[in-house]
Amino acid sequence: MSTFPFTSASFTLQEGGKQLTLTPEELGDAQQYCMADTGYPQLVQYLEEHVAAVHGPQQRPQIAVTCGNTSALDCVLRCICNRGDVILVEEWTYAPALQLMHALGLRIKRVPCDACGPCLESMVHALEEREQPRVVAMYCVPVSANPTGVTWSQERKKAVCALAQKHNVVLIEDDAYFYLQFNTAAPGEATQQPGLTGLGKSLLSYDTSGHVVRLDTVSKGIAPGLRLGWITTSHSDMHTALVRTFQGSVQGAASLSQVLLNRLLRDWHPQDGFHTHLQRLQASYAARCVALCAAAERHLGTGGKPWATWLMPSAGMFLWLHLHCKSSHASGVLDTETELQALLGDYAVAAVPGARFSSEAGVRSPHLRVSFASASEPEFEAGMQRLAALLEHVDSRTASA
Repeated sequence: MSTFPFTSASFTLQEGGKQLTLTPEELGDAQQYCMADTGYPQLVQYLEEHVAAVHGPQQRPQIAVTCGNTSALDCVLRCICNRGDVILVEEWTYAPALQLMHALGLRIKRVPCDACGPCLESMVHALEEREQPRVVAMYCVPVSANPTGVTWSQERKKAVCALAQKHNVVLIEDDAYFYLQFNTAAPGEATQQPGLTGLGKSLLSYDTSGHVVRLDTVSKGIAPGLRLGWITTSHSDMHTALVRTFQGSVQGAASLSQVLLNRLLRDWHPQDGFHTHLQRLQASYAARCVALCAAAERHLGTGGKPWATWLMPSAGMFLWLHLHCKSSHASGVLDTETELQALLGDYAVAAVPGARFSSEAGVRSPHLRVSFASASEPEFEAGMQRLAALLEHVDSRTASA
């Protein structure tokens, strides 16, 4: 007789109201430790097939289920880096990743980026610099970089992979927003979304030498509460080391989440349910992106003084605003952390100052990151209107100082 407390578990899917009921065997597995080091075997098998179909890796992919990308990144960094090692990052990048790197004592070197990804000349200079320890790895978010929203071009991905192979550098591909790529259209116009089949190639797709370690998560495409993701590498020794490190820290991802995700993906698969789900999600994010950018244009980008400039994202959930506002600082560069942060709450504006996405202490950044993930269109309009009023206040205060 089982001593586990649950005897049945059912879930209702949003699309069509289909009922998903775990079998007695699945429910038993869901309440037990996952005995396989790489994750729930049925889920690992599905993910191996999924990665092969979506990314077309040039070498056989090896998978390990994780607790999401931040946990996976911690595992990767502990595997490949020693205190004092040099790691490259995009000029503005994911703040928790930087916190991890600092905690592990890594030396972080920023690489300037343009609208297509890392600037290759700067990357080569960093890789060939002789007055520092050798660069061990590069951490990157190639689809909708957080915070800038930049998606690398395919040409830039190929070039970065070639540089990594030439200089024997591990590329940590944190692709949290891969499934949130979308096509935008003018309000009222319809456009086809990529779903699962039109997402383009990843760094893993171009990897011919096992230098790419890819991090995937279900947090953005399915549900963050599952706390699941997976690591992919074609390097056998790297895979073994990652699995051992992961087992030695969190002892595997939650069995209930793994069993449930496996069942969901397999029930979706025969009817292309994951593809349809992603198209619906992508359409929602595309509409939100267009609405936020339109509100920004009305309040920040028109009139006698445009308060900000930005690039419209093609994926993800963030808009990176470059503010054009006077500053009393000697450099003349506005710093949103020291000059705007205290006022954001007063004006009821939810935004993150740009300096928080830099590895350099004391760096001045005229940027704000705003999100279009959850607010409504009326809230976008009101928020941009309030931000414009805030910037006008700061500008006039500085001019009269």
